[in-house]
Amino acid sequence: GYEEALGYSVGTLVRDKDGVSAATVMADMAAWCQSQGRTLLDEREVMWRKYGLFLSKQVSLVRPGMEGLREIAAMMDRARANPPAKVGTLAVTEITDLEKRERRTGNKVERLDGPTSDVLVYALEGGHRVMLRPSGTEPKLKLYHDVHIAIAEGEPVTEALARGEKFLTDLAVAFRSQIAHE
Repeated sequence: GYEEALGYSVGTLVRDKDGVSAATVMADMAAWCQSQGRTLLDEREVMWRKYGLFLSKQVSLVRPGMEGLREIAAMMDRARANPPAKVGTLAVTEITDLEKRERRTGNKVERLDGPTSDVLVYALEGGHRVMLRPSGTEPKLKLYHDVHIAIAEGEPVTEALARGEKFLTDLAVAFRSQIAHE
């Protein structure tokens, strides 16, 4: 699994991020690729073409001091009370509120198990999503953006990456503007 601190948890032997286990898996994968006359980069392109590109961007809205903490709480309250119907040009298809432990799809509400957390997740049309949560350690609101970009048949990967990065940046700008009213 992946997490924001860029750690990887591989297998079940170690129950936390473990660089040694992750490096071992990469070395095994490199050896397999070499046995096939390929490289890790070749294999990455095969996966990108089969599954598409998954690109992510995190933006922090820093609001220092006590007033900043109030602003962050107000942004979360607004986003929770009046969720957007769209982010930029993309329709919101599902809202997950981990504080309320519920997922809303249209008029359907699904109760979720697990611990609560002050996190809102907006699923967007096209398989994209945006999320927001206050930092637990710093005076900032964290915005997360995930996009899925298909690579067209014959399209150079560099062009798909450029197209995906522009789409991701545009989505991040739109979401920030909506959440922070900037």
